[in-house]
Amino acid sequence: MDIFSAFRKYGGSSDTTYKNYVRHPESLVYDKTLEWDPNVHRLWLDTSSDNPPAMVLLDTKGFNQPNQSLGLGYTRQIRTTELYRGVINHPWFHPYAWEMISNGTMDIDPDLRYYVFFDQTTCKEGNYPNYGEGLVRNADRSYNRSVDFQTPLLGPNSLNKMFSNRLIYEERIFRNATNNNVVGVIFDCTGIDISKYSIEAIKDYPISLASISARISSIDESRDQGLVPPMPKPIILTEKEVHDIWSCEAEQTSSRPYHAVYIGNGRNGKNYEFNEKYNGGARQAYFPFHDEKNGVIILDSSDKESQIFKTSSVANMTYSDIMRNTSFGIAPRGDNKFSYRFSEVLSAGAIPVVHADDWLWPFRPEVVNWTECAIILPEKDAGMKAMNIMNQMGKEEKCKRRQKCYSIYKKYVEHAEGTILGLVEGLEVITKAKIGGYKSEPLIGIRCGDDDPTCNPRR
Repeated sequence: MDIFSAFRKYGGSSDTTYKNYVRHPESLVYDKTLEWDPNVHRLWLDTSSDNPPAMVLLDTKGFNQPNQSLGLGYTRQIRTTELYRGVINHPWFHPYAWEMISNGTMDIDPDLRYYVFFDQTTCKEGNYPNYGEGLVRNADRSYNRSVDFQTPLLGPNSLNKMFSNRLIYEERIFRNATNNNVVGVIFDCTGIDISKYSIEAIKDYPISLASISARISSIDESRDQGLVPPMPKPIILTEKEVHDIWSCEAEQTSSRPYHAVYIGNGRNGKNYEFNEKYNGGARQAYFPFHDEKNGVIILDSSDKESQIFKTSSVANMTYSDIMRNTSFGIAPRGDNKFSYRFSEVLSAGAIPVVHADDWLWPFRPEVVNWTECAIILPEKDAGMKAMNIMNQMGKEEKCKRRQKCYSIYKKYVEHAEGTILGLVEGLEVITKAKIGGYKSEPLIGIRCGDDDPTCNPRR
């Protein structure tokens, strides 16, 4: 790849200017802790290819700043590092454009779309890859990166402070954009439901929130999208197990002997009145249906000393072996609206059964139609109604749903690069709609009407 020619293609006029933009040899970004994939076909750096319709950019004010002694002072979670690795390895990523636009050596093209990812630690994930271990144990320590033990959870106040200091309106790319073709992207990986409208520093700017646990009712449907939960315990299928999915052999009991599985605690969030009214909540509603003779495994993992757990046929099996042998994986909301179990169910080649009222599902519906994969039901329908749906589903429909789920998993969920691919595809959908003056498709999920006592919008 002739990097010099690529640089000249985008406005560089001298060897001196070019040298200012060259990073260390293995990467073209300042942050050397972000792994640069040399095998990605980078369209903006390929002088022989047509330009793509959009640019993906990473700014240089935080952990990607030129002074990496300061950049390494930014505490960052492992999940954040993975997501930004996906950003810089997207085929549309342009490693120089942010600085060149900022200093005026590159003009903003009104016919292009620009997606700016801020190099700030807004994805504070404390349960990945080490579930339950907190922010410190899940911090990225590579290259002796700082670990700030006082790092607060992301919330409106911390975001407001962060982006007040950034002064987005002073950035040339946002100040000079005139036709909705520039969008900034913020990751939210906490269980706290965040409304952009409560963040004064960004509410009036073209910011797209990619959130793991936001509620549909609190986001901008024309701009935001869900972020898929990471997997603390991904299931790696064998070649035969994958073959069985595509051949529909997975619908035979010899291939997947368990009909439905939920192994977890019974926490259902803090709407205690709602949970009491509906069988204890979305998780506890399943406990009465444990029936090993018919392949239904419902066990409370918080009570492993119970007789039902100790005498279960799966008591000595690994979580991975149980999940790879089930047809349906029950993944109701827990403390928060999202569930890490949801992504783990997808990795196991199982069909997820999800109860999460008002949850903002991952990606835009034009990119991923979850209704073709998962069983999506209100929290009040956990238990009997959901079990009836699973019991009545025929092999042909199960096969189609399983294949759809696993294809979504392989493309968008398994790796952070795929997750960023899906988010950028979603950004294309919503930005084209903004520019064209039309509405994008309504978001997928269980919507709660005003004062609807049968729906649970609360965390």
